[in-house]
Amino acid sequence: MAPQKPNPSLQDLLLASWRHDQEHSRDSHYPSPEPKILCYSSDPSGLAARQGNQSKIRQQLLENCEQYVLNYLPTHLLRIRDMALITRAEFWEAERPRVEHELRDFDLQRFLEFKQASSGPSSRSRTRGDEIMNTNRDAYIRSLFKFAMFSHRWGDDEPQFNDILDKRLTENPTIGYKKLLKFCERAIDYECRYAWSDTCCINKESSVELDEAIRSMYRWYNIATVCIVHLAKSLSVDDFESDPWFTRGWTLQELLAPQVLRFYGKDWEPICPETSTREKAGDKAIKEIWSAIEAVTGIPHDDLWHFVPSCDRVAEKMTWASQRKTMKIEDAAYSLLGLFNVSLPIAYGEADRAWYRLMAVIANECTDASFFAWAGPPSPYSRALPSSAASYLKLDPRISTSLFNRRHPSYEVTKLGVVIKMLVIPARCNVLEDSVGRDIGYTVTPYNLEPFLVGADVPHGHVEDYKLGIVNFRSIGDAALVDAEDECHCLVLARARSDDQGWTMVNTECVVVVRCVEEIRSKGPEIVLLYHTNDYEGALRRRAHRYNPVVESTD
Repeated sequence: MAPQKPNPSLQDLLLASWRHDQEHSRDSHYPSPEPKILCYSSDPSGLAARQGNQSKIRQQLLENCEQYVLNYLPTHLLRIRDMALITRAEFWEAERPRVEHELRDFDLQRFLEFKQASSGPSSRSRTRGDEIMNTNRDAYIRSLFKFAMFSHRWGDDEPQFNDILDKRLTENPTIGYKKLLKFCERAIDYECRYAWSDTCCINKESSVELDEAIRSMYRWYNIATVCIVHLAKSLSVDDFESDPWFTRGWTLQELLAPQVLRFYGKDWEPICPETSTREKAGDKAIKEIWSAIEAVTGIPHDDLWHFVPSCDRVAEKMTWASQRKTMKIEDAAYSLLGLFNVSLPIAYGEADRAWYRLMAVIANECTDASFFAWAGPPSPYSRALPSSAASYLKLDPRISTSLFNRRHPSYEVTKLGVVIKMLVIPARCNVLEDSVGRDIGYTVTPYNLEPFLVGADVPHGHVEDYKLGIVNFRSIGDAALVDAEDECHCLVLARARSDDQGWTMVNTECVVVVRCVEEIRSKGPEIVLLYHTNDYEGALRRRAHRYNPVVESTD
């Protein structure tokens, strides 16, 4: 058997490709000398020479491990062997000797191949040399620190932080404490000696720690070795539809963030017994599981398998959250921070303002046109922003979501309102009334769009001007246009004075999407200010004050 040829280096591949181009080049006027190759060797020994010797690499990795533990792990962890709460500093003090011993046997070649083995064969061609070093570091470090996260529905007698700290429940365990013990038993199956539960691992008396926990929780679930889910109302996937775990606000990120997820039923037996604890993806790899979850939640399989937090696909993610409930009003917003990869100061007591702040920070960080695909009651803090995730359920399901695929880079929230670029067109709006004379909506006849009827919160008072703002227009150079037969996502705009610089967004009962009858072309989009407040009502008050000044009493 002939010996295998070594894999060609990156330099060899580049040089061979250049020689091939030279042989087939038709340009004889500019002969090219052999070029200097600007790349580093991908040979491990060459890499070690550039990085210094292996002892320096070990020392750097040890420092990286310390930074990882003290900055990325949960503030407190539960040590399973004695059910004691420990801080990150205590965790590092206990684990450092083991890590130092692990790094003593550190093999650079094995380290270079670490990520390749876990990511599949295709990644080797994409990462070489120093890039492999950087890519592998995080995965290698994370593999050194195993801990399990718990996801469940809270009961009435859950163990609290001080209960565990003072060991109050060891002699007379409550039902909640017994559940915690069962979770720890399952964590051991995954070689985890530490665990985390939201009931007892957060010192809720410390506002600083609570703030950090809420903002970091998505990351904690993501970097955990395994997330163990206890479904207290289920014995099989057939029970998922009625299990309340799938209706709670916080469990949405606990479903999407973990890389390894394992479901246990109310008897603490695995929902899928055939799943091995060695299975890298846990129950996410089992079709029976993810098909049932997809049917219950509406979340696509690709997102269940590998969700990437970001500020895109706003409307779609909001529909996932729209059917979920939280005990505290503020948690409806705080539980979505991780999904959108944004951060907010935590301020319990602010009620609906938390949702307004969430939408404002998403608006200022994303370029997703579906951000405006909402309808119904607005936020009490801005008529241009939705009041809840349920506002995104007002889109006709027959309309393709591809309508919102176009990026819309120009909108932001300011002190006065939401500033957005739109293609603004004239529209004639006639108010519709019900049988008792109440205003219930409009018949709208826009320029070059099909006319439509829409239920709406009709502005009270005088409105001098109506227009439609088309969100999903196309830009060609400086021009803004919509092609004939295109579906147009529109906002209904009203203002009390024709010389006003801003508009009030009329809140419709459904998302307005209508067909373009004839091509619309404009010199460019307009920058539109959508007021936070009802400016037409403000204008009325200003006019009333101007013509009917209040005479102060002199008595």
